Amino acid sequence: MSTEDNTHDGPADTLRDGALKATIWENHGENGSYFTTTLARTYEDKNGKLRDTHSFGGTDLLRVAELARSAYGRSNELRRELNQSQDRNTSSRDDNDRHQRGDNDDAYDEGEPRRARQDNFRSRRQRGSRQNGRARSGNADRLPDRDL
Repeated sequence: MSTEDNTHDGPADTLRDGALKATIWENHGENGSYFTTTLARTYEDKNGKLRDTHSFGGTDLLRVAELARSAYGRSNELRRELNQSQDRNTSSRDDNDRHQRGDNDDAYDEGEPRRARQDNFRSRRQRGSRQNGRARSGNADRLPDRDL
């Protein structure tokens, strides 16, 4: 039996380009929530009913690729929103737990770990720009002058 719960209340989002669509679904597994995307083309059958197919003609392929790119970006946005809401909920629960226990440690600065991560990121980024300085100066593609 799978530990994943793939029951859906509905799509998290649907992106469209004419008859093409990318449907983004939120799924829940043992490691938390994740997002998947289905790509489809909507058409009308001979009885007038709208149907979806997952087969695309050659003229649709570039549009499908751009739709997939947009769905990738939207999935990342949804994941960030989900993580932020979970972080807020966790932080709120932690604050409530500390308050109920009577913990009031003024010496603890919740922002310190984040500042340390930001400083670490900045120093890595600065090291990278110094190491790649020639490539970023715009001279990387220039060939040295030679006498012919």
